[in-house]
Amino acid sequence: MVLVAQLVRASVCGTEGCRFEPGLAPQNVALLFILDFLLKFRYSYVTMRLYKFLKIGSIVGTVVALMLAIFLIVYPFLSQTKLDTNAVKLEVHTYENEVTTEEVKGIANELPTTPSENRIIIPKISVDALITEGENESALEFGMWHRPNSSTPEKGGNTVITGHRVKYTKGPNTFYHLDKLTEGDIITTYWQGKEYSYMVFETLEVLPDKIEIELNTINPIITLYTCTPAGTADRRLVIKAKLIS
Repeated sequence: MVLVAQLVRASVCGTEGCRFEPGLAPQNVALLFILDFLLKFRYSYVTMRLYKFLKIGSIVGTVVALMLAIFLIVYPFLSQTKLDTNAVKLEVHTYENEVTTEEVKGIANELPTTPSENRIIIPKISVDALITEGENESALEFGMWHRPNSSTPEKGGNTVITGHRVKYTKGPNTFYHLDKLTEGDIITTYWQGKEYSYMVFETLEVLPDKIEIELNTINPIITLYTCTPAGTADRRLVIKAKLIS
């Protein structure tokens, strides 16, 4: 350690090596040469490492800058391609969700169709009954009776339909709740495959011999009647409705 201290005091060392002061002892010359070599080697190694670092950094910086430039140039095209791809996916998705012809036919078959037989439907009082034809009251046993001397929906005039007020029990084949109809209620008939809708405009009660309710009219209407009070035949409850469609 003493020798190293003397060498350091006897020399001035820098990045270019060591400069010896006059009067240095001869036995220390070999050590000075070794020290000078080590110092030069150390500074040269650091310099080379710094040079390589800067060189590598320059290359990396150049590569990064080049990649950034390429990205900025290509990005608009990539964005457009992505949009086009999404559009294609959307079109495919829409196409896959389209209903096939067979499915449309299946849905159509499930929809309610116009009844093939003549029927009368009154939603408010849950009537959905067959309109029967016949020469006498026995036709009432099978549904609502179209009075034979009255008009029919397709001819216009006064279409007259009568029904039991009570037939063993209330239900869709009777006029049990006919008294619940008021002005504005809708009555629908299906006649010979066509639908006719009527709107109630008058309700009244008459005696059984008041056949005027069955007389024909100029305007297309429908007249419904049944016995009243329920369970008796004392009077007739009459509903009149005008054709609206």
